[in-house]
Amino acid sequence: MTRAYKSEGGIPARSRAPVTAPIDVPTMTYASRASHPASASAASVPAWNECPTGPPAPRTSPTRRASFTKLCIRTPGTLDRRAMSHPRAEIEETLGRYVAMREQIDAGNGTWTDLLQFFTDDVVYIDPAWGRIEGIDAVRTFMVDSMAGLDDWKFPIEFMAIEGDDVVVKWTEVIPKPDGTAATQSGYSRLIYAGEGKFSYEEDLLNMVHVLDDIANSGWRPTGPMNVPPKHPNRDVSISAP
Repeated sequence: MTRAYKSEGGIPARSRAPVTAPIDVPTMTYASRASHPASASAASVPAWNECPTGPPAPRTSPTRRASFTKLCIRTPGTLDRRAMSHPRAEIEETLGRYVAMREQIDAGNGTWTDLLQFFTDDVVYIDPAWGRIEGIDAVRTFMVDSMAGLDDWKFPIEFMAIEGDDVVVKWTEVIPKPDGTAATQSGYSRLIYAGEGKFSYEEDLLNMVHVLDDIANSGWRPTGPMNVPPKHPNRDVSISAP
């Protein structure tokens, strides 16, 4: 077929030569699409880590020409989530006791070392100021040293979420001011459940720049001697000990 172009300014319209062959347009390819028709269930669609692997096709190959558009996809039913290796009811029961102990500590009826019962001996703890702490004994020392002079700080919990063995706890840091008000900052903790009522990992997230601003501007004074975090803390946040 011939396509005519509109004449402009008295210049005759031009004609384009007829298209006699299909245009080789790269197409978007999905992992194993041919073997997984639209009617197949989501469970049959390969996960991200099942994408084709191996050396690239030759440069002259049609596959190579279209490779820049090749995608591998995951459907909502096949997301690569952490497998739930422990019953949810067991995690909920442990989390309930953990939260209850946190509430007792905030009420002045306990200390932070009371939480050690919820951690494995080889626990990895990540603090935003003190960095990485490994092992239950080191975490005990950290809890004593890091909370010295902060007896009037509170850390109320807002909500929790569970996904497999992962637990997220949303909490607020509350620093009292002399005028009766408080400076607050938002914090999150990720814990990994290891079974038998214990967690093997905790990572606390808190904006320390904002915390230091609150300490400087709120008029708050420590309740006793404080300890300074290490100048160069270990910032490794990996789950397993190296």
